[in-house]
Amino acid sequence: METITKEILIKIQFSEIYIDLCNKYCEFDNGGKFTKKEVESEIIRNELQMTFSSKEKLFYKDYVKNNLSIRFILSYKYGFIECFYTIKNLINSEKIEGRFNTIATLQNVNFNNLVKHKFPIATSLEDLKEILSTILKLHTDFIEKFKEKMG
Repeated sequence: METITKEILIKIQFSEIYIDLCNKYCEFDNGGKFTKKEVESEIIRNELQMTFSSKEKLFYKDYVKNNLSIRFILSYKYGFIECFYTIKNLINSEKIEGRFNTIATLQNVNFNNLVKHKFPIATSLEDLKEILSTILKLHTDFIEKFKEKMG
């Protein structure tokens, strides 16, 4: 499963895009506070439906294809836009999981040395829109390629 994941990451240029995003939006001390409604409207604008968990204050979406389960999580506290994947084989319990920065290191082991912070930081509503647009496109590409690989 890790080999397939790496192939997909390379094909969609996951690490390169995420490095650029993290370096473009890196004002740690100026992170904005955004409402659920602001984040949700951007998710909808990007044509994705996600579930909101009020307890954790984050959005998530589950995918199941054949014997594979993928959970995508998007958190937005303090303007820190953190995303996570859990990719799990339902037969043998093989699992890959981690924040996007961890996933990016599957493709580029130097990821952590190439960014100021390990996630993009939105300081304004305009930043939030651009960050979410890029992340959701990256995510959609990732899911589409995974579905193609899994048949």
